Amino acid sequence: MKLKKKFLILIITMSTLIGGTQVYAATVLGTNVVSLLSNGIISIKNYFTGTVVNNEMNKLNDKYTNSIDAYSKEKANEAVTDLQNHTTSELNRAEKELDTYVSDIKDQVNNEYNNQIKKSKEEITSTINGNISNIKSNLDKELEKQLQNELQLKIKELEASSQK
Repeated sequence: MKLKKKFLILIITMSTLIGGTQVYAATVLGTNVVSLLSNGIISIKNYFTGTVVNNEMNKLNDKYTNSIDAYSKEKANEAVTDLQNHTTSELNRAEKELDTYVSDIKDQVNNEYNNQIKKSKEEITSTINGNISNIKSNLDKELEKQLQNELQLKIKELEASSQK
């Protein structure tokens, strides 16, 4: 903006000088002021289009390059942060879901374990009770048989001793 104002002031000043000095220069000085002025303006124009414009364009280029660079870094950081947050959130969700799943499986296994153990214990108890009953029955029969044998032996002994 400053450069435009300076350039505009320079052009107005030069135009005024050209108009007023041309007559004076042509009559008093005897030189071709228009040609000198034209060469001066060309030099100034070359300065502005070369040095000033290049410097200002380089500044603008640097400014917007830095802006793009900062924006790119910001977006890259934002992307990493967003994805890290999402990953953390999903891992937390997965942990909760798997924790619940494992807890449910353990409950099911415990229930089935308890049922199977109870059933097995009942079967073992039933088997042992059945064996006890069989053994008692066998012992009863054996006792009865032994008692009969012993009593018969005693009776035979008594009969043999009474016959003598």
